[in-house]
Amino acid sequence: MRRHPRGPSVTPMPHRPLLATTVIAALALAAGDASAAYTLGTSPDAALPDSPRAGCAPAPACSVAQERLANEPLRVTLPGVVVGWRAHGLGGQVRLRRVGGGATAPAALPSGTAGSVAQSAQLPVAAGDLLAFDLLDGAQLSREPDPFQLGAYAISTWAPPLADGETRTPSSSFEGYLYAQATIEPDADGDGLGDETQDPDHGQPPVRTGGDGVAGDTPPGGGGGTPDGDGGRGGVSTPRLTPIPKGGPALRLPAKARAGADGAVALQLANPYAAALTGSVTLKQGRARLAGTRLSLAAGGSRTLRLRLGAAARRALAGGATLRLTLTTTLKAKGGKARTTTRALTVLSSTAVDGTYRASDGQVMVVRGGVVTTFSGDITLWCTRAKVQKRVAYFMGSDDPDPLVGGDGSFAWEATKGYGVVKLKFDGRVNGRTASGKLVVEDRSPLLGTGRFEFDYCFAGKKWTLRR
Repeated sequence: MRRHPRGPSVTPMPHRPLLATTVIAALALAAGDASAAYTLGTSPDAALPDSPRAGCAPAPACSVAQERLANEPLRVTLPGVVVGWRAHGLGGQVRLRRVGGGATAPAALPSGTAGSVAQSAQLPVAAGDLLAFDLLDGAQLSREPDPFQLGAYAISTWAPPLADGETRTPSSSFEGYLYAQATIEPDADGDGLGDETQDPDHGQPPVRTGGDGVAGDTPPGGGGGTPDGDGGRGGVSTPRLTPIPKGGPALRLPAKARAGADGAVALQLANPYAAALTGSVTLKQGRARLAGTRLSLAAGGSRTLRLRLGAAARRALAGGATLRLTLTTTLKAKGGKARTTTRALTVLSSTAVDGTYRASDGQVMVVRGGVVTTFSGDITLWCTRAKVQKRVAYFMGSDDPDPLVGGDGSFAWEATKGYGVVKLKFDGRVNGRTASGKLVVEDRSPLLGTGRFEFDYCFAGKKWTLRR
């Protein structure tokens, strides 16, 4: 077996054996839909205070990067903006950087006892970029060794640390994985702001406005919130809601949608504002109104709408045609101004993706009307506190809307609220009669028999392939 050059010093601490299959849960679920945020790296929530650590001694500072995780290169998969990062470690300062680019502001790791730190950021990245962490002033990041020492988990180091724009060869590498994670959001309009938590116009291209608006207006851009940790739920980012613009609310509208066999077009709309919205949604073909409905969205809420088209449109879709429609929303907050936003919408038939997809291990996914309505199965988790394995069932049990299958066959979903102790996150793509992707399951059930009110952290992940 090929051995790696000696890496940075590792503080001697007890090791916990992990099964290779369970560590895949640390992989980022790079959403197939380019409009969705995703995380890259291993959640710091899985680390314990006694996890072993990696530092830079004898060098005063260095850069470290997770080159490979569970036998896969760990790279940025979709372009966008790093809006925040989290890391678990001890002492000194740490900052995130793009190898060959710039770095974020540093954050101080806890002293005395290892713990997590979170930092907001605004760092543009491109597909294929490698992210690294600069360890400064004696900082050490928590890590785990490769369970089987077969090179499936590789960390590269640079001493001295990388400078902005520098891409030199790593000075050494070692096996294992770091408890550090970055959150990446899309940047559809290229303004350097993450569309979901930083950009009030959410990457929406220039829109036409009605009511009191002026043609060519755009929702105000710049500024915005930053992601917060969710108290240890696997690194879910919680967007800070933005105030209603003076000109009224403007939602980010989809460019593609699918219609089911019944002619109902599925649309998923989200309210990024700190106030409830009411109004209407309509679909037109030229000047002809094909469908419409009243709409209400709670502050920060989202909904999946189904707008049923007329007989002529249904016949066209059944014959394999693609419809070019206009989607219009007119919305307002209580006491505020109404604003009308329009966007061209391509409607595809869902015939190519609808059906029940199955695997031999019992995993099932159902797509109906271009929407994933069922995603379920069971999986073995590794529990980091009890140090045991457990078998759990997973399914789409939360208050989040069902995911739509995009025009390219991709979809992504994550439980963010109302899911209890077992959290599911998955993405994938339908290609013909096959669907494939990745999933992560986390379980934070109470620990029994300890005499204290505390919770375990159990997790696992896997690649999946289903056929219909």
